[in-house]
Amino acid sequence: MMYESLLGSLWSQVRNTLDAEGVSYVFEITYPPSDKVEFQGELRIVRVRQKNNKLELVLAHDKFLKK
Repeated sequence: MMYESLLGSLWSQVRNTLDAEGVSYVFEITYPPSDKVEFQGELRIVRVRQKNNKLELVLAHDKFLKK
């Protein structure tokens, strides 16, 4: 299966699909290096890579506010 189409998708929706299909995955949530922003909104998939029969995903919040 080609997983590049998951880029930009909501994690809350994709996770259920991956679990239902029995796909092995790991994920990491990335944050900006500054503590001057507040994270809000949904988590979205910003990077997808398949390695050793496991899907590796990087997630990021889709909204930020200055503190």
